[in-house]
Amino acid sequence: MKTCDDVIHRIRWDESLNQDDFFVGYEDRFVGLIEKPFSDFTWNIEDAAGDDPFNFSVPFHRVTYFKYKTQKVWDKTERLDLVFGSTGSQVTICDVIQKWADKN
Repeated sequence: MKTCDDVIHRIRWDESLNQDDFFVGYEDRFVGLIEKPFSDFTWNIEDAAGDDPFNFSVPFHRVTYFKYKTQKVWDKTERLDLVFGSTGSQVTICDVIQKWADKN
């Protein structure tokens, strides 16, 4: 299964993907599971360090899932990977986006 880091890089650097369409579910130490828009996070390690209150980051090991709009496309606990299709489904993010577009 591809890692959280792989998914982050794909969303950040694949020009065919709109970062605003993605959401991240992560485990907060005190609150539990929280979901935020992908674009709320600071993914650069250099930018995440320090005391800047406008930078929001979370350790990668706390990321539980990613969603495209409302559909989970990567989930660590379910071993689901619809971003790369690395868990045997052969479904990739391009297929998910196309299916979403056909439905709407």
